[in-house]
Amino acid sequence: SSRFPVAATSLTSTALVQALFMMVSVYLLGLQRHAAWRWVPPVSVATVVIYAGLTFVLDGVALRKLIVALHLSALMVWPLMLPAAWRMQLKWQPALIALLVVSWGVFLFYALIYTFNIRYTARFAEARTMLDAAVVIGLLLVYTLQKKDYERSLKRQLRKKEQIERALLEKVVEERTRELNEALERAKKADAAKTDFLSRVTHDLKSPLTAIIGYAQLLRVEQGRTGQMSGIIHNSAAHMLRLVSRLID
Repeated sequence: SSRFPVAATSLTSTALVQALFMMVSVYLLGLQRHAAWRWVPPVSVATVVIYAGLTFVLDGVALRKLIVALHLSALMVWPLMLPAAWRMQLKWQPALIALLVVSWGVFLFYALIYTFNIRYTARFAEARTMLDAAVVIGLLLVYTLQKKDYERSLKRQLRKKEQIERALLEKVVEERTRELNEALERAKKADAAKTDFLSRVTHDLKSPLTAIIGYAQLLRVEQGRTGQMSGIIHNSAAHMLRLVSRLID
């Protein structure tokens, strides 16, 4: 262990990095919506908190063994996420999985170095820094592309929704227009029927009444009962003519 004089804070940082890797993997791969992997972020955070508390109790050797055990446990659990992540069939999912596999390989390599006490050289440190930088850049690039795709998808959905609403509005307007045209046609027919009715009333009722009134006036000049009865006929016919005229008006 003297070959790796690692302080407790350094081991805690290692645990934190491992927990962040697990959490980032869950959220980048969209597994937070998967019931089987929803537990990973809270468990990762709880593990770091518990490990940080144990640094005040355990010695350096025990802490080192514990961090190696946690590291290897997380690295064994992580590949089990891949089938669920692959089945999601998202556009950039293969690229994300490939980048995270590289990062997982780096973590596994250095976990094995800690486990088997392999000599850690500056060349290893340089290689890890370069790989970590490449993975981070790749993840940022994929995240940017994902965001652009998501924005384009939202725009397409918005346009599609607008088209559907426009088509629905046009259909409603067409139906209302048809109903109004039908109502207008019914009104025209009703108006034509009313006009026909009034013309019939005018011709079939007023014309005979006018004739009755005219002949009754001629008979009123007669003396006696004939003149008296013709007066009654004239008055009744005139009253009926007034009623018919009021009905027509």
